[in-house]
Order: sequence, then C-alpha cells, then structure tokens
Amino acid sequence: MRGIIYCDKLETGLGQFKKIIEDYANIGITCDKPVANANQARVTFSNGDNWIVVRATEGSARGHACNVAYIDRMIPDDFVETIIMPTIKAFPYQAYRYYNWGTW
Repeated sequence: MRGIIYCDKLETGLGQFKKIIEDYANIGITCDKPVANANQARVTFSNGDNWIVVRATEGSARGHACNVAYIDRMIPDDFVETIIMPTIKAFPYQAYRYYNWGTW
C-alpha cells in the first residue's frame, strides 16, 4: 500500500508522519529509517507499505498516486478536489470486507 500525507505546512505533516510510524510500531510492523528533509519525508515498512509527506502546493502535489491519503484540513477544498482526489486510487485489496464495513 502507498500512503500520502498531504499537508499545508510541513510541520503538520511531520506530526502525522510520526503518529503513523508509532501506529505501525504498536501493531508490530517495523520500518526502515525514515528520511526527512526540508521538502518531504518518506518511510518504508517491513510489510511493504510506503508513506510520504507532501506539501500541498501546485508543483509538489502533482504526479503522485496512492491507495490512501491523510489530507490536512487547512488545504482549500478546491485544491483537494482538483489536485489531490484524482491521485487516490482503489485499494489493492478489499479492506471493507476485512474491517466489516459492509458493501460499497
């Protein structure tokens, strides 16, 4: 699975990034050393999942694709609809059956 954290400010995204790493650790999934710089951050987990942090700007948000995304509330709705939502693809598995979400 590939996940993207879209954020308005990088500090906000890094906070969510750390929380995701902690959540994976709580269920026993280890990660490679996370890489973070001034523009983005990324991590790969032992189960093959990848997460990256991307600032929601016109240039940096384009060209990415993911299965799941965390979208900061401070990002304008029109940006979410036109730039971010088209990058979110279907799950590679039927998560709704695993989590008993019903049928879609």
